[in-house]
Amino acid sequence: MLLPGLNGSFCNCFRNACRQPFQLCSRSHTFVRYSRLLCARSYNRPGTWHGFYPLICVEELILRQLALLDSGYGHSVFHGVNPWSSARRFAWFSRDCNGGNKLNKPSYNTAIGAALLVMSLGICSDSASADDEELTKQLANPIASLISVPIQMNYDTNIGPDETGDRFTANVQPVIPWAINDDWNVISRTIVPITWQNDILSETSGQQYYLGDTLQSFFFSPNETGPLGIIWGVGPALLLPTGTDALLSQGQVGLGPTFVALKQGNGWTGGALMNHVFGLGDHPTKDTINSTYLQPFLSYSQAGWTYSVNTELTYNWNDDQWTGPVNVMVAKLMMMGHQPVQLFGAVKYWALDADSTPHDFGARFGATFLFPN
Repeated sequence: MLLPGLNGSFCNCFRNACRQPFQLCSRSHTFVRYSRLLCARSYNRPGTWHGFYPLICVEELILRQLALLDSGYGHSVFHGVNPWSSARRFAWFSRDCNGGNKLNKPSYNTAIGAALLVMSLGICSDSASADDEELTKQLANPIASLISVPIQMNYDTNIGPDETGDRFTANVQPVIPWAINDDWNVISRTIVPITWQNDILSETSGQQYYLGDTLQSFFFSPNETGPLGIIWGVGPALLLPTGTDALLSQGQVGLGPTFVALKQGNGWTGGALMNHVFGLGDHPTKDTINSTYLQPFLSYSQAGWTYSVNTELTYNWNDDQWTGPVNVMVAKLMMMGHQPVQLFGAVKYWALDADSTPHDFGARFGATFLFPN
């Protein structure tokens, strides 16, 4: 049963909006139009001005809420406000506009409608905030059932035996999951590097730019978590020699296993991703690939922010040597129009280096574009 002053279309409007929190801001004109109808139903009496001031207040609150949500904060200006207290204030405004001291029935109808309006906006905002938390949690999981396209920019310096080289790499890393059946998913993770580098071997090695080698991984992961709440996935990793220059490519196809395991709880995510790639065939001038990659990670997420630390270690079995940086990163989930995006930045320190790797500090920044179901 609907309360006086509320019609079915109004309730359906908010019900649908709360199911689709990311489209809330696009409905601003609908909300304002229905707020007018709400007040008009209670005060549409010839020769009176009942409800004029509540109408203004309702629209002002609507527009404030929509502006705040449109800015990407995802929090309600009514959070923690007693809606029935708001209802009484609306009723007093109505009494003052009517010029009398008696609170008539239409005033209460509009007050109730306004209070429900406040609660509806708060519920929609809470829903948006909950969705932000779920997206942030999924972003911390390398094998989540979430389509995403990270674009990761890396700058490294002091490369090579003379530490004269510089490198800028943009990694395009689409992640695409799909269901095999009710119990299992496959998650495709691709890394396509676009690189510019200068003097990475010596001051005379010159510049190289364009594509590096592509790493394609497939993780088979169960829908249900394992023992102790462990989320895991395993599958093949394939290295494709797509590099456009001898100094940007290993020059051979590589193949091997990859594995990831992690646990999430109370905003924390901890785990590790690893793979081992064997070169298939020989190369006339380069060693056959035989390397292990290990990435332990730990992150904490709250209110759309994520703070994380990880290492990206590579063990070259041909040289018996570990190399890799430690990364400390901060990320923020936000809305760009209707598109959820996570922006991130990190400081890198090459704790384990070699003659062929960067030395000292580097930087990382970029954006992850999300496409939730």
